[in-house]
Amino acid sequence: MMKKLKIWSMMMFIAMALPMMVACGDDGGGSDSSANALKKQAIGKWMCITSYDIQNGKIMTDLMVGKEVTIMSNNTYTSTSSSFGYSGTYTISGNTITAKSSKGATFVVDVTFRDDKMYWEGKASNGVTFGYMFVKESDDTDDTDVKPAPSIYWRWKCTSSTNEGNRMEGLLVGDYLTFDIDNTYTSTSPSLGESGTYTWKGITIKLQSSNGVNKEFTIASIDQSKLKLTDNLGSGRSYTYVLERK
Repeated sequence: MMKKLKIWSMMMFIAMALPMMVACGDDGGGSDSSANALKKQAIGKWMCITSYDIQNGKIMTDLMVGKEVTIMSNNTYTSTSSSFGYSGTYTISGNTITAKSSKGATFVVDVTFRDDKMYWEGKASNGVTFGYMFVKESDDTDDTDVKPAPSIYWRWKCTSSTNEGNRMEGLLVGDYLTFDIDNTYTSTSPSLGESGTYTWKGITIKLQSSNGVNKEFTIASIDQSKLKLTDNLGSGRSYTYVLERK
């Protein structure tokens, strides 16, 4: 009788353990599947409608409300929030997104979707914990009518300038130009004015200084550390400025 009970107990244990073993054995594929499903749902432009941040025991609400995050299929993102560095990259494991901003901060976020809303619960590398709720604004992340490179939002210093291939040491060299996300700029160059507003469409940047001076530049190239601007003066004349992020 005891032998039969032991056999029966062992069979019950195996029956209960088998589903867990199968689940554990499928963890890699399941995790990949979950990550792919999350990415598919997350791609698009989202706006935060509720938020809280906790730092050093202090709770701050609504700091992210109205800010947007655009998640793209090439594992990059952009944001209108300085907290997320305006741009960066991300990876997904299961239901967790790990994002790294262009400014070097890291964010680990658990993501869920309910009722067409996206919820974030996470922690930043500076120790801040947060919770955000987003609504989707658009599935389209390829908007050519908006600023194409969020890395422009920095303080730049002109390190060199050339005129049709001839190096011009004086023009703008040593001056600073800062682009802010609210479409305002500041500059130490008299020719650009101390401050003003700008518009940015495609690869064209137009500056309008507070003293009425207008300038138009073409973005020759841009990355996280260097910006090249071309000033076309007409009649075949042009200047190219190299600016480095500071």
